[in-house]
Amino acid sequence: MGVPDVPSATPCALPRADKILAGDSLLIAMDPITARESARTMPAHDAFEELEARAGITHLHILQARLDASRDEWSRLGALHGPGGKYDQLRKAMLDAIALRYRSACADAGTKVTESAITEYAHAADEYRVFLDRGVIDHARYLQIDAERDGIMTEINRGQALARFAAAERQGG
Repeated sequence: MGVPDVPSATPCALPRADKILAGDSLLIAMDPITARESARTMPAHDAFEELEARAGITHLHILQARLDASRDEWSRLGALHGPGGKYDQLRKAMLDAIALRYRSACADAGTKVTESAITEYAHAADEYRVFLDRGVIDHARYLQIDAERDGIMTEINRGQALARFAAAERQGG
């Protein structure tokens, strides 16, 4: 019984999405380096974008697009591996299904087998090992996406703090 093939993990980076804003010639790149460079060289469209450009921070709509790009995968993986995730219940159900099939096959063959042997068989089954390997890969991907989303939220919050600072500065206080 060799190690089963497990599909490789999805790429680490969020997808790159270039887009042109309606009615503008402003090109928005998801790549953080390009986005920061764009913030310095593109014309501002409102006071907040002007402030972002002067500060050299990523535009809010770029950050929101990055959150949107990861939402579906993050939600799917979070339902399994996040707080209250259902991965362990699925794992136990898989073990029970494998054990049931093995117990049934032994009964059909007229072979007596102990519960301990059935449990050992279920834990050693290739199907179960592939499931566990996929779960580890998916859990790592979930943690990675969650950290990326936390980073984006930190950038958004930093931008909000910068806007409050600029407003206070304009009011002289």
